[in-house]
Amino acid sequence: MNILLVEDNPADVRLIREMLKDIQIPTFLTIVDDGEQALAFLRREGQYVDALWPDFILLDLHLPRKDGYEVFSEIHRDPVL
Repeated sequence: MNILLVEDNPADVRLIREMLKDIQIPTFLTIVDDGEQALAFLRREGQYVDALWPDFILLDLHLPRKDGYEVFSEIHRDPVL
């Protein structure tokens, strides 16, 4: 399972990594730390041009630059996403 984690708090990232170790499903975790990077990842822009499509997105709502609400809104409005 490919998971995109959009989280700016290192402690929360560590916690999620630990939780994923306990599940029985093989996972590949990609981490970005703000909303603009999340959208670039999903649109495969810049450094994310070869990114794997996520099966699941864990999205922090309180992010720098572009918050989770804005990211969700842009995902919702974009027919490709």
